[in-house]
Amino acid sequence: PSLLRKFHLAKLLQENKYDQILKDFNTFPIGFGLDTSQFEKESAIEKFLNSLGISRDTVVLWGTGEPFREFLFVEDLADACVFLMEKYDYNEIGEFVNIGTGQDMRIKELALLVCQTIKYSGKIEYDTSKPDGTPKKLLDVKKLNMLGWKAKTSLEEGLQKMYAWYQTKQR
Repeated sequence: PSLLRKFHLAKLLQENKYDQILKDFNTFPIGFGLDTSQFEKESAIEKFLNSLGISRDTVVLWGTGEPFREFLFVEDLADACVFLMEKYDYNEIGEFVNIGTGQDMRIKELALLVCQTIKYSGKIEYDTSKPDGTPKKLLDVKKLNMLGWKAKTSLEEGLQKMYAWYQTKQR
């Protein structure tokens, strides 16, 4: 979500849509007590976004972009939970079942995919002075797959759906 928002705000800067940036701030506040009245001038908006690593030409992301992450669309998570509740008792499958796609990708690859989804044409920079976090976070989903459930939504489709939802909240 934060990648999507960063690139969306950078695209709005590229398009000089300051009114939509303010709507975004008011819909999804950045921090507690952010007073958007301080943004009476466009330069104040740009200065604030720059402090977050967002500009019209560049979005700065923490770390190297090399760690791997797995992503699951929320509707697939809900579907898996219902599937398990309707078909199995915990005595049959154990107390824990990993729910995921079983596929991961580098954060760098995800950032490029988000840029394509949003149609942001600026550059991506990585602040390697910031931490990468855990190098790999991939769930073993064999158990769930053997029970008969697999995620249905591709990452690309999930990003499209999420971005469409996000844009509806801006109106």
